[in-house]
Amino acid sequence: MPKKILVTSAGNAEGKTVTTLNLGQALAQRRGSVLIIDCDLRRNSVASALNLPNDKGVSTVLEGEHELSQAVQQYSGKPNLWVLTSGPLPRHPAELLASENMEALLREASKRFTHIIIDSPPMLAVTDASILSTLVDGVLLVVASGSTSRSGLLRARRILANAGASVLGVAVNKLDPRFQTYSSYGYAYANANWPAGSIKVS
Repeated sequence: MPKKILVTSAGNAEGKTVTTLNLGQALAQRRGSVLIIDCDLRRNSVASALNLPNDKGVSTVLEGEHELSQAVQQYSGKPNLWVLTSGPLPRHPAELLASENMEALLREASKRFTHIIIDSPPMLAVTDASILSTLVDGVLLVVASGSTSRSGLLRARRILANAGASVLGVAVNKLDPRFQTYSSYGYAYANANWPAGSIKVS
């Protein structure tokens, strides 16, 4: 099992955060300590989904305001699950993610946690996920059945290939059991506002 996994998608509303949270929970139940990192520095999806404070997180660690140990939060009810939220929105997200501080953050986290699951922005929207794909052991590409375009998925796959990323596989969300196959996918991004202590599958 890869230690550092990046979760991304071609476009918005394809279930990246849901997939990240459920994967983190599953690994925490079976494989030791897990850290979920919200590297979508343009929004605070993980903090919102888990009802966690977001006054410190990835952005403040990368900007030198906090140490990793000061910013991580243990998730209530899951003793092996820890979360590093995105933190306050920075001015230059891509530059922060491409910095040496990001590499240092992941090195330190790798020493402390068995697995690290990283939520990231969509591939086709910004360069953030492409940058992060070079720092992990593998990438999980999320698609939404019935909404994500095939051309968008292929473009995302090419970007990852050009970055030299290792694609572990594809996670399909919102699959309609009435159909045996699908030929197109699509987006409907909305923030998940789940109650504290719950992780839901869309």
